[in-house]
Amino acid sequence: MVKTTKPSASGEAGADLRETKRAGPPARSSLPAQLLHLAENACTMGHWYADLATGTVSWSAQVFRIFGVDEATFTPDLHAILSVCHPDDRARVEQTIKDAIAGKGDFEFDCRIARPDGTWRTIVSTGRAETDAAGNVVALFGLVIDVTQALRRSEDELQRRTFELEQLNLQKDKLFSIIAHDLRSPFNSIIGFSDLLVSNARDLSHGQTVSYAQIVRESAIGVHNLLDNLLAWASFQIRDGALKLEPLNMAAVAVASLEPLAYMAETKGVTISNGIGDVTALGDEALVRIVIRNLVSNGIKFSRNGGVVQLTAAPLLELGKSMIRVSVRDDGIGMSGAILENLFTLDRTASAPGTRGERGTGLGLFLCRDVIARHGGTVSVESTPGAGTTFHFTLPSGL
Repeated sequence: MVKTTKPSASGEAGADLRETKRAGPPARSSLPAQLLHLAENACTMGHWYADLATGTVSWSAQVFRIFGVDEATFTPDLHAILSVCHPDDRARVEQTIKDAIAGKGDFEFDCRIARPDGTWRTIVSTGRAETDAAGNVVALFGLVIDVTQALRRSEDELQRRTFELEQLNLQKDKLFSIIAHDLRSPFNSIIGFSDLLVSNARDLSHGQTVSYAQIVRESAIGVHNLLDNLLAWASFQIRDGALKLEPLNMAAVAVASLEPLAYMAETKGVTISNGIGDVTALGDEALVRIVIRNLVSNGIKFSRNGGVVQLTAAPLLELGKSMIRVSVRDDGIGMSGAILENLFTLDRTASAPGTRGERGTGLGLFLCRDVIARHGGTVSVESTPGAGTTFHFTLPSGL
């Protein structure tokens, strides 16, 4: 049904537009009219027409539904429309219509409208003026679109992104805090004990010399591992998280990843067993090496003398996708539930000392989770205090 109303003779917006007359429902028999009706219903959109020459204003049925009013009782004149506009929007909408009537070209406005049920909707109306041969405006016509749901989705998305940015900033603050502390601390040890070695070399016993040298060496290894992770993280960020994906022979990747850890394992009396067979994954080799190196290093850290850190890999289906799951298992001291709960965050309390008092920053596992997530995989962990820990991560299959 279409309801019509008579605008003022002068065309002045909001002036004496309450006198109305009704027209019968538009013909729906033609195919274009039916398609228009379907399109309006699908898009929460309606159309309107104001004939300034004949004095009629028409709304399509969908416009009535958008405004939440009954076609049989509501008179769609400009005064009624302006009366339901939000007070902050009303003057702007009225001026836009005045400008259109004055022949200032196509127009568009958005406003909030109050519906009879007490709810608010946000609409956008876009239209143009129809002119006669002399260039005088004789009619206005256009569309009304209900954008309420779209705005809500946009607001929800904005809130989600804002929350993510806030979390990212918090993580970066924690990261810089970790860098500031964990770069200073080992360097203080390196400088302090090397000074002792230089200044008191003749007075130190052999045992003291070895002990101080061991502290210097372990501090240097800690700095090296931290810088390794920082450089990997920085490189990843510079590339904006872009991956250099290629098929990876995981056995060969594991061998290359484990080579820098051989001496660390030997000094603790820990055996590294590479049981990864002929499996192919799709990944960024440099980043996958970082993941393996961090997880194996973690295993060595929590292993006792004579312990074993074992690597295995096998295909599996994860959420319907063909993946390769790599597992790194140690038979060390394991971790408590409290540590596991925050293991992949930058929370310093989640980092426990190793079997020789080795300290960690938590940055390595945080980086592992981020890298694997960018590959479309997952990282998980199983651990029992006193019985060891197993880390699993998945990568897309390369076959």
